[in-house]
Amino acid sequence: MDVQLRSYCEKYNLFGSHQHGFRRSRSTTTTLLTALTRWRSNKNDKKFQGALLFDLSAAYDLLDKDLFLHKARLYGITGTALNWLDSYLSDRRQVVQVGNVTSTSRNLKFGTPQGSSCSCLIFALFVGDIGQWIGKSFIQAFADDTFISVEADSMEELREKMQSEGEKVVRYFYSNHMVVNPSKTEMLIFRPHQHNITDEQITLGSEIIKESDKAKLLGLWITRDLKWKMQIKSLTSELNYSISVLWRLRKILGNRELKMIADGLVMAKIRYCLPVFGVEFLRLEESQALSSQLQDLQKVQNDTLRIILGHKRKDHIRISDMLKATKLLSVNQTIAYSSLMEMWKAKEFSVPVLESLLVRKRNETKILRSDSSGKVQSSINETFANTMAKLWNSSSDRYKHTNLLVIAKHEAKKLASTLPV
Repeated sequence: MDVQLRSYCEKYNLFGSHQHGFRRSRSTTTTLLTALTRWRSNKNDKKFQGALLFDLSAAYDLLDKDLFLHKARLYGITGTALNWLDSYLSDRRQVVQVGNVTSTSRNLKFGTPQGSSCSCLIFALFVGDIGQWIGKSFIQAFADDTFISVEADSMEELREKMQSEGEKVVRYFYSNHMVVNPSKTEMLIFRPHQHNITDEQITLGSEIIKESDKAKLLGLWITRDLKWKMQIKSLTSELNYSISVLWRLRKILGNRELKMIADGLVMAKIRYCLPVFGVEFLRLEESQALSSQLQDLQKVQNDTLRIILGHKRKDHIRISDMLKATKLLSVNQTIAYSSLMEMWKAKEFSVPVLESLLVRKRNETKILRSDSSGKVQSSINETFANTMAKLWNSSSDRYKHTNLLVIAKHEAKKLASTLPV
């Protein structure tokens, strides 16, 4: 049922272009990349921008079955399929257990069962029409994490638009019997300049929403200057704790086991959404300066490599040699690899916004034919797009033209490994 319903919804775009949760080749990374490329591009164009990050209470538990079935019927889901969905959401019960004491069973009239393969899909379909309710804003979502972006030419215009668009989103959730917490809604404003800042505020649902200088969105710290100092500081602090755990395990585990655990405790955390914030520090050539923030992350990886291989700093083993021994990429190389894979997936699976960041570069010296060399250029003036154009043009034809994930990964890793450590 999950496979059939997912195929039907994708065919008719019933999830909406804004939803990145539980969909092929979309993730928290694509959610944030889509937003950040827009924010950075508009900032370069001297636009005033605002983002409203909404907080929902128990979103899955409040899904209204009757309203969902009404929407499903409007979407063309009828007959046995509709009856199956009705049965799936009906006669659910719950109990609460504390110690050895269990409460009486209670029937549930609302909600979709979490943990089932269909539950996330049903929720995504239920809120897939939110894009029909908004006007002059750009909406993005990963499951129930929803935020909108608004642009304007002045602070006054931005304030009015954020007030109006925010009210539309709140009205949507209330109309769908979901509880949005205006008091927990966060507001970020990205100004074209950072001097003479006066904190702004708007009113949503009788609650005053004050501007924040930072907010955590899908696990990343976003600040109003769109810099990553706080994100990397927070990440480095978390990674240092992971290093201490590895250090305590080094005497009882072998290299193979340490590498497996290190991949989960350290490298997985470094890789999370790395193209979003790491691309600004990417070095394509040795002559480029190494940023202090990227250096902080590399030092963490260096300590991890030493623990895996049993080396100490005083041994003065080259980082490149340790990377080769563990078959890992450096942080800089991992940024390039992750970015290449996100771009390949965006083009191969038509991820909105991201797929259009690169456009074919024409050779103006040719009058009758377009350039067939496969060169591209960025469609907007933005860090990720500009960097990806350089990486794409440096990549192999095999990477550019394959539709196989395994080949794309192999070619992307081969290119990334040639970049500076």
